Amino acid sequence: MSEAGDKETGMRRSRSKYIDPMVDGGFKILFGSEKTKELTESLLSSILDFEVADLTFLNTEQIPDTVMEKSVRYDILCEDNSGNKYLLEMQVQSHAGLQERTFYYIGRCLSSQLGIGDKYGDLKGVYGIFLTWCGIGDDTGDFIKDFRMVNVLNMSEKIDEIRQIFINLKKFDKDVSECGTMMDKWLYNLKNMNRKDDVAFAEREEVFRKLKKYAAESNMTPDEKILYDLRVDSWYDYYRYLDESMERGVKRGVEQGMNKAKVDIARSLKALDVPVETIMQATGLSSAEISDL
Repeated sequence: MSEAGDKETGMRRSRSKYIDPMVDGGFKILFGSEKTKELTESLLSSILDFEVADLTFLNTEQIPDTVMEKSVRYDILCEDNSGNKYLLEMQVQSHAGLQERTFYYIGRCLSSQLGIGDKYGDLKGVYGIFLTWCGIGDDTGDFIKDFRMVNVLNMSEKIDEIRQIFINLKKFDKDVSECGTMMDKWLYNLKNMNRKDDVAFAEREEVFRKLKKYAAESNMTPDEKILYDLRVDSWYDYYRYLDESMERGVKRGVEQGMNKAKVDIARSLKALDVPVETIMQATGLSSAEISDL
């Protein structure tokens, strides 16, 4: 994959017996439905470090109130029985404004909670968890960035109910023996289960035994299979286009480099009063091209 720096992952995907969570459709199948919500609750709990339970999945497309507003389409949007909302997204390709877009998503989740006459004190928490292969900002430091609202003059004063968490799976480099927390185990599997064609920790953790079950392609419903295959085909086409574009770019660069070298040689020979015919033979340039130098 170009952004993940791992093209081999894409080549292995067709040979794996497991759904690839990097693929949009695969991620939604694993974490965006009622039948697998125990996986979603475990993943969210491990990242947020508090128990997330009794989730209900919500409509992922938010229609704007006016034609002038920007529409929103979440990967996965769910709500607990207290009204707190959770955004969960897998972002493989980088794009301009990624951090700002996700913050806008969080803002829309906040603004959509209240109607006329509702009290601002009734606002519930909004937690955005964005799993990426591309990082954000200067992308230095650890693999996780946890943004909250904080008083910069007194760091102990902060609002914990609005969080924007980015996890760069590309930078998560722990092996199985180093995964001591549930978050470590989840991130390891999200990054490696398809490449290694296995789900780690299933022998010790019930939730990963269920992940292994739900992630098996043989357990997909016909509708899920169609969605997943369409997403995989789309992904292959995208990266094939990138590869072809890179090859064309490299070829063009080589050709331009060769032409520049010929021009430089011709200019030097011309400065030495070498006959035009000799310069033509040495460089392959035409007499008109040489005379323009």
